[in-house]
Amino acid sequence: MPEPAPHPTRAVLALAGFRFYLASRFLRSMASTLIGATLSWQVFDLTGSAFALGLLGIVEFLPVIPLGLVAGAYADSRDRLAIVRGSQAATALAAAGLFALTESAGGAGTPVVAGVFALAFAVA
Repeated sequence: MPEPAPHPTRAVLALAGFRFYLASRFLRSMASTLIGATLSWQVFDLTGSAFALGLLGIVEFLPVIPLGLVAGAYADSRDRLAIVRGSQAATALAAAGLFALTESAGGAGTPVVAGVFALAFAVA
């Protein structure tokens, strides 16, 4: 009796490149969620204001509209791997900037909140 063919999912998971892609996608998603939660927590901790959280949401949404229109055309004309690497590097730099901003300011003051909003805009 012949052995059944492997399931297509198992065949794809046998590819090392695809496994690397899945792991990268999972870690990127987790990092993005953690950065979003950290930004929200930090803004609320610094201001104690629900209004400031609403402003953070607006700041994170603002670049989506104009950049979303251009991003498709840009992605079609460039190397997608380079785009993914660049976006992940930019997110890592923004996270490092958030860490540096928090450590240098001691956790209080309006300049810290303004910096958090600027980094949230950059990550978005």
